[in-house]
Amino acid sequence: MMKRSWFVITLALSSAMMLEAGFYCGNAVGDDSPDAVSDSSPNVDRQVELLTVTDPDLELKGIKLGWAGDIREVWAAALRHTESDLRRELADSIVQANRAGMPGLEDLSDELLGVLQTIDERIDTRTAAAAALIDLDRSDLAEDLAAAAADGSLSLQRVIEPALARWDYAPAREIWLERLAEPSHPELLRLAVEGLGEVQDARAIGPLSEILHSPHQDAASRLTAARALARLNPPDTLKWAGRWFDQGDVAGGSGMAAKRFATRLKRQLAVELLVQQSSPEALRLLEIAADSEFPTVAGVALRRLLELDRDSVVGRAERMIGDRDANIRQVILLALADEPTPAAIGWLIRALDDSVPDLRQQARRSLLKHAADDRLREVVVDQAAVTLDGESWRSLEQAMIVLTELRHRAIKRRLVELIDHRRDEVQVTAGWAIKHLFEPDDAAEVLELARRVTAEIDSGSVASIRSDVQAHLFEALGKLNHRPAVEDLKGLIRKDSPYAVESRAAAIWALGFLLQAPADATLIRSLEARLADVDSVPPEYDEVRAAAAIALGRIADPDSLPELRAWYRSDGPNRLVGRSSGWSVMRLTGEQLPPAEPLLGTVSNWVIDPLDSE
Repeated sequence: MMKRSWFVITLALSSAMMLEAGFYCGNAVGDDSPDAVSDSSPNVDRQVELLTVTDPDLELKGIKLGWAGDIREVWAAALRHTESDLRRELADSIVQANRAGMPGLEDLSDELLGVLQTIDERIDTRTAAAAALIDLDRSDLAEDLAAAAADGSLSLQRVIEPALARWDYAPAREIWLERLAEPSHPELLRLAVEGLGEVQDARAIGPLSEILHSPHQDAASRLTAARALARLNPPDTLKWAGRWFDQGDVAGGSGMAAKRFATRLKRQLAVELLVQQSSPEALRLLEIAADSEFPTVAGVALRRLLELDRDSVVGRAERMIGDRDANIRQVILLALADEPTPAAIGWLIRALDDSVPDLRQQARRSLLKHAADDRLREVVVDQAAVTLDGESWRSLEQAMIVLTELRHRAIKRRLVELIDHRRDEVQVTAGWAIKHLFEPDDAAEVLELARRVTAEIDSGSVASIRSDVQAHLFEALGKLNHRPAVEDLKGLIRKDSPYAVESRAAAIWALGFLLQAPADATLIRSLEARLADVDSVPPEYDEVRAAAAIALGRIADPDSLPELRAWYRSDGPNRLVGRSSGWSVMRLTGEQLPPAEPLLGTVSNWVIDPLDSE
């Protein structure tokens, strides 16, 4: 029995399970503040995050996916069905399931092969079946796949021939060599060139060289030939590359655009030939290529130089750290990551303003890596502090993270200014930094900041991002153990509190440091009510319930123990609220919290599911 669904590969997991899979899985260990970090061991992966999701680290595991017991039998039957769309979608599903880890899918190979070998089947369905067999790594079926490709369908050849090259299926070599010897469709020629390069068949050097040097071949074919020849390493490789670098620009067509294209092509062909060369002559040519006006040429050369002569790449940092091409900037940053010098610090500071998020974060991580060296720590701090006086929002965001991780409290006044910056990223990072750098003597100022931000939210005149700032400031009040904040935070316990769930969870988390038993018995009972609120409509957010459980553990009121035990038993040690409750039981009683185990989930809503899979 089977049911039909037109949703191809969606995971039928409740939103609560998805939340629990990712919630409280941070890297914090107890105190997430920079004070917990050794002066010589900054955390290069420091992130702007809420303590409600990292402190304590509950070590919850993700979801371990399982499969309906008879799903493969159902799929095998469906692959034998006559409906082409169904067979194609199932073949696609098999690829997805294989990559997700479903075991035993190779048992469906006979059915997939049957689809592939059905000559009157639609070509897109046959191609999907071939892709599934290849994804299952059925190299033992290479002969059958090659026979299907030989039928002449370009879509089948595109899928099958790269696999034949990867498996080094010997008969395919002869087909590819024959294809090089006579005019072919450009796509078939590409497949042949790439295949022969993959298997490194030396017999291909001659015909590939002809393609490489032929002005009648299109640029893409010549570049593909160059990459294949780089792997085959013919004896004339350096001579060819040298000729293209040392000769003058190539005149092409009647205009400058054609001439420029021809010049770029010859430089690109040359540098592609050098990607596996390491001789002194190759290094000379790579040095020339690295300074090319064409970014695609310079980028390839710099990556090879990074492997052979990192100092050569570092020597270009000053003029290339701001290059217009992101790939070139990335190579420079990779070189600077292993360059522990003040000059490298300066170039990395510049890169904090990179327009590509991954690159400015890469620069930040490298700065923190270098700051582990006592000789460079002060250089990093001084230059990052200067950057913090600037205007670039990107640099401000990254410099705050660096200086917070390095516990540079001299920036506290600047953080107060930046909490009102026009950019959301700067506001939130400033709130996070205040949480980690301000000291007990600053607590009253933090409370005033929190009140002002809350008033802005109450007025409805600010963007929702201010709720993230508010949450960080609330957590700061808990970390600073600022008892006067109780009056401001207690209002967020109420379920009808008009604030974001993150702010409510942060306020409740902070109250765990501030409330005392028995003096605050009424508020403590309110936290217990938040923990227990599952039957109302709508029920309380799990984030808030978990924060309440953690707060109760920190308050350590023995009267809270029955409620905590009840939810620990009910939800168990592998779910968010249950594990939070168990952590608090452990604090109150000393009972050990068992290691978390993955939650079990079933992957369903495939194109075909067993009837009982839900």
